[in-house]
Amino acid sequence: MQLLAQSPDFAKIAAQASAQLRELVHAAAGVGEPKLEKVKLYSTKSCPYCRMEKSWLEGQKIEFEEVYVDLDQAEAERLVRNTGQLGVPVTEFVYNEGEAEYVVGFDRARLQDLLKLETPVAV
Repeated sequence: MQLLAQSPDFAKIAAQASAQLRELVHAAAGVGEPKLEKVKLYSTKSCPYCRMEKSWLEGQKIEFEEVYVDLDQAEAERLVRNTGQLGVPVTEFVYNEGEAEYVVGFDRARLQDLLKLETPVAV
């Protein structure tokens, strides 16, 4: 039995709702969409999902910085401080306004939404 949170359809609907909410907030505030400046992938050397996400990002031709939290204690502590998570992969999106947004796990639909990709999400 598949959990609702694991359903690709649920993930797609959640990503679309998130994008629409973000647009409404920016419109209400009278500001434009923030510009993505940097993508950072937190991973470990032994994480298979991290390797899958890295391969997916490369396939989408997305520039990103990979940080191995098993080799960099300061970055591991920063990740926990900012997200409450030490599990990987975690993808950080840094915007021109200085804010950051995080995707926990390899969530293709959410990544596609934040990266504004037009290609279909492979499941």
